[in-house]
Amino acid sequence: EQHVREAYGPFLRVIGERGFFPIALHLSGPLLEWLEAHGASYLDLVGRLVADGHVELLSSGFDEPILAALPRDDRVEQVGRMREAIRRRFGVEANGLWLTERVWEPGLAADLASAGVRFALVDDRHFLVSGLARERLHRPFWTEADGRALALLAIDERLRYLVPFQPPADTVQY
Repeated sequence: EQHVREAYGPFLRVIGERGFFPIALHLSGPLLEWLEAHGASYLDLVGRLVADGHVELLSSGFDEPILAALPRDDRVEQVGRMREAIRRRFGVEANGLWLTERVWEPGLAADLASAGVRFALVDDRHFLVSGLARERLHRPFWTEADGRALALLAIDERLRYLVPFQPPADTVQY
């Protein structure tokens, strides 16, 4: 309740006022269930922003599992449950996926694609240690497993630490 009141709600209101759209937003399954019981006004705000095209909702495993640690059928079921919860509450398809704890392994591509995911967010480190230059990371990279393709988008590490820990002006400047 405190996070909704002091962080989540003010965050969406401020970025709305300042026009920092579009953004991608992830809600975990347990958080979504809690919000449905206790935070309807926040979900209504999210719903309006989604309907207006300002927010794209990201899927995940419903219970926030480390997907790479689950068997294939469980991975697909977890992601399917979350996509269905988003569809039911917001009336949209969540085509992107937030990986819990950002844990990636190449075999996930087939299972995520089977669950209806078109892209996943992964740490930029995966690309940088492979020899790609940072300047090239602002586009999708395609991977596949078992003949099923999935786009990967790099999460900028510097931006990930600027947003919650530095003044907003530093984020805007970056």
